Amino acid sequence: MPIGIVSIMLALIASMGGFIFGYDTGQISDILLMDDFLERFGTRDADGAYGFSDVRSGLIVGLLSIGTLAGALAGAP
Repeated sequence: MPIGIVSIMLALIASMGGFIFGYDTGQISDILLMDDFLERFGTRDADGAYGFSDVRSGLIVGLLSIGTLAGALAGAP
């Protein structure tokens, strides 16, 4: 059975969604390394360096990912 144009278009749309999700996740991980973001929301260690605990960094990534999901769902209509 030949592959129809509808199947090809659905595959292209799904692959674009996966690409955008991966790009967005990469941007979130870069935000965690920004100096200004670390100074505003991170905690200062004994040596004076700022950083996030594992729990806080996971929470930030999870909440930002949920926010992008909500934005994608709201933008769909």
